[in-house]
Amino acid sequence: MLVTGFVFYTLFINGTTLRAVINLLGLNKLSPVEHAMRNRALALSLAGVRERVEGLAHRYEVDEQAVGSIVSQYSDRLDAIVRERSTEAPLNNEDRVTIGLVILVNREEELYYEHFREGILSRGVAELLNRRTGRLLDAVKAQGRAGYRAFEEPFISFTPWMRVASLLHRRLGIHAPLARRLAFRFEILLGVRTVQRELLEFINDKVGQVLGTDVACELEGILTVRLAMVEQALAALKLQYPDYALILQSRYVSRAALRLEEADYRALFAESIISQEILSDLQRDLDDRRRALDALPKLDLRLDLMDLVGRVPLFEGLEGDRLRGIATLLKPRLVLPGETIVRRGERGDAMFFIASGAVEVLVPGLDEPVQLGTGEVFGEMALLTRQRRNADVRAMGYCQLLVLDVRDFHRLVKKDASLRAHLQSVAEARRNPPPKPAEAVQEVVTPVADLPAVVEAPAAESAQARG
Repeated sequence: MLVTGFVFYTLFINGTTLRAVINLLGLNKLSPVEHAMRNRALALSLAGVRERVEGLAHRYEVDEQAVGSIVSQYSDRLDAIVRERSTEAPLNNEDRVTIGLVILVNREEELYYEHFREGILSRGVAELLNRRTGRLLDAVKAQGRAGYRAFEEPFISFTPWMRVASLLHRRLGIHAPLARRLAFRFEILLGVRTVQRELLEFINDKVGQVLGTDVACELEGILTVRLAMVEQALAALKLQYPDYALILQSRYVSRAALRLEEADYRALFAESIISQEILSDLQRDLDDRRRALDALPKLDLRLDLMDLVGRVPLFEGLEGDRLRGIATLLKPRLVLPGETIVRRGERGDAMFFIASGAVEVLVPGLDEPVQLGTGEVFGEMALLTRQRRNADVRAMGYCQLLVLDVRDFHRLVKKDASLRAHLQSVAEARRNPPPKPAEAVQEVVTPVADLPAVVEAPAAESAQARG
């Protein structure tokens, strides 16, 4: 009885008085900023409609007298809006930037829905991105551009779940959680990157006409910074898991291909070229292939240490026993995102194999850092010379490195005359090497001058010991 009474009270008391309360409090009126935006948008729309009406009249060869009255109506409304705008208080730059960001966030949400309807984004990714845009919109309304920037940076970083999945894979060999997280993150980054590029075009086509070219330039700059963050995160993911990234990219493109294929089938049906029965049969085939694409691809990051060591040009041509001896010296090291692994100016005391992850080599004089990923090495020349490093190396994400210490390596060289002779021949070949683009990455960390000095050091030490 109490519940029934409450329902009737809500319907007949609250429901009938709500409109009056809204009118009394003025909640149905636009704020000065919203009113100014309304006039700007209306002026843009009216001008566009007037041009399209004139174009239609010309296309269908309608007499000017028949269409003149309609065009004049839009012209009169446009003149009235222009006169009203002249009496408005001008919007300051920060208000216009905030309005522009609100427009962009709303448009971003619409684009995610469009990509979901087209079958490009999965339901889970589309729902996550649209929840995020809702929170981003609140941040923009509350703090303007500062809220937009502050909200975006944590989104690009690795989540706690991603860290847990990575730890399970590294420590226990459990790959399924990491595979799911990687596929999810990859699709998110691709979706965000695509939409950001579409938003840049939207700024040039629409927003600039409403808010002015100066605000459009500022919005473009904010969006460009955000796009660069996404590009860097995507590049790090591709470097860290190169083979798996190729599989995920192929799956992403395959989804788009299925969507295009389905659109063609429906177009053929609409043109009566195929029947409903044929369309249904083709649709069943598409559904089967779509379900196959939804299956999670296997993540296999197991690296063969012998193969990893054998890829290094310094050890090229060595026999299996010697490669195995070098592999036994490798020590694991986990580095965190942003951690500096090698500092410019320090003595080279180790070389590094990237078992999993991605790093960037910050070479003085280069506009962009050199990026290295899983299976690549850096600091190789430290095994031949202890000269100072000439670049910083920084982790782009969580990295599992295998470290070969110079002292351990030199102890091995002392015991193995054939290995020492091999290194001596490599050093002689690299004494004055011709410049080659392929060697640039290997030589950016440590100079290669006077290489033979250190290679011969073990033999010299042995001679002193005998003496």
